[in-house]
Amino acid sequence: MSAVAILVFNRAVALLGPAAATAITALVPAIATTLARSVLGETPPAAGWIAIAMIAGGVVLAAVRRPGANAVRAGTIPEPASFPSMREETR
Repeated sequence: MSAVAILVFNRAVALLGPAAATAITALVPAIATTLARSVLGETPPAAGWIAIAMIAGGVVLAAVRRPGANAVRAGTIPEPASFPSMREETR
């Protein structure tokens, strides 16, 4: 099974990019909890459901591609302007 997991993860990296594919691994506890409910009949407390929602929301935020997110790496954003010194010059 681990070979299948590696192949699926590599495909996810190719489709989504490394940041989003890695963020999806955070879903493992949420998926395990959901499967425990459906397979074993275990019901997590309210805090567990809130945690699952927060995990899913974080993964969605990490997986969404933002315009210009890769601009820094691509070199299309100019260097920041140099700021004047914060202290006064002594004369």
